[in-house]
Amino acid sequence: MLAKIIAVTFIFIGMLIALVFAEERSAGWDHARSQHLRTEPACQWCGNDKRLEVHHIKPFHESPELELDQENMITLCRFCHFVVGHNCDFSKENLNVRKDCEYHRKNMK
Repeated sequence: MLAKIIAVTFIFIGMLIALVFAEERSAGWDHARSQHLRTEPACQWCGNDKRLEVHHIKPFHESPELELDQENMITLCRFCHFVVGHNCDFSKENLNVRKDCEYHRKNMK
């Protein structure tokens, strides 16, 4: 239970940081996000289909030109977005997130 409380606290703090430092999205973002979720409708790490987020593999703030590139997106649930996509720290990124998810699904069943 304590681990869950700590994880939720870190997610909340990370979300606040993300809101403060968020870049403005382009007009095409909502469409690109919806399109991505239709093709990848579940978290690629845990398989959850609730509270999904579209994670940019190469961070949007570093590569804004890849914002709408479907190859630069992966679906993660809110928890896995923080833990797997950002290694439990929203100031970090996991550039191998897709490979990590594929390995996890293949070997951790």
